[in-house]
Amino acid sequence: MFRYENGKKMENCGFAKVEVRQQECRIQIQLKGITAEKTDVYLLNDNIDFPKGLFLGSMSVHDHMAGNVFGCHAEHVNDTQYTIRQIRGIYIVTGEDTFVASQWDDQETRWKNFRPWEVKTENSATSEGNTSGAENNVGHLENKSEAEKATILTGDKQKAESVSILTEGKPNTENEIRCSKNINEELEANRIKNERKDTIEEDRISVDKKELQATQQTVAVSEKNFSVTMGMEKMLSAWETEWERFTATHTLFCPFDEDEGVYGVKLQLQDFKVLPKQYHYLANNSFLLHGYYNYQMLLFGYMQGEAKQWFLGIPGVFSNQEQLLAGIFGFPEFRTKQVTRQKTGEFGYWYRYLDMRK
Repeated sequence: MFRYENGKKMENCGFAKVEVRQQECRIQIQLKGITAEKTDVYLLNDNIDFPKGLFLGSMSVHDHMAGNVFGCHAEHVNDTQYTIRQIRGIYIVTGEDTFVASQWDDQETRWKNFRPWEVKTENSATSEGNTSGAENNVGHLENKSEAEKATILTGDKQKAESVSILTEGKPNTENEIRCSKNINEELEANRIKNERKDTIEEDRISVDKKELQATQQTVAVSEKNFSVTMGMEKMLSAWETEWERFTATHTLFCPFDEDEGVYGVKLQLQDFKVLPKQYHYLANNSFLLHGYYNYQMLLFGYMQGEAKQWFLGIPGVFSNQEQLLAGIFGFPEFRTKQVTRQKTGEFGYWYRYLDMRK
């Protein structure tokens, strides 16, 4: 999965895994570096010029990470006429000018034309450049009057009158088809023209919103800095008191050989309540649970320095594959228990730092 900004492809920010078994499709998505509070996930249909997104669901974002597993029927994705074989990628909305996407082919998608897929009637389905729908409709108009035929083909009473005049006395199928095609082409050109106008207007509104948001953010940052400065000492003092109570019932030890500057305790899942509330969600982290059930413990502690650096560690053995997964799930650092030059195959802890001032 790659991040896009203003339509330009940026860095890799996660992965997606798609599996189909017995007509059931399972889609797993994991992302990192997401700044939005919520994301909407779509599957891309096979139209590269006007890509439509079949809505799968939403993912909440915690600590700049988002992940979920979605399911759908392989032959009728989200109760549509599309099968999973007609899907060519994933599109995830993360902001006004940013999104995350992945394509399963090398075709050049016109991302600016992306729209969510909507259910349409048979008559309106022909408006996307598909003239075959008009030809099919003609086959069902044999018993209609010329005025009725024109109304059905054009959907416009004024154009219906002109069409009925042109075709009066010439009720052959070729004239009706030719008329329908010309009208469809005119309607399509008007639709694209209106879309361009809407896009320009949306851009203007977007610029105004950004300026307003920038002003609001400047004020918010100033207020936040003031409140943080006033309350920092009280929060740190409260956490130190909580830590002393916790270590009174949990044995403190040095987890890394030949390093007396690191102290920690063995943490159980039921002990997660000791952490600040913004880190409670880590108890559901798939990578964390994998390590916990393998070793029946986690590592929680601090590294001594000019200021204490608190961290949460997951026991495991170093490998390149584990390193990739650990980074995706928010535990990018690894430290071996014993001092060694070669990490591969050595036991240690995958860990991340925690801010106890929050």
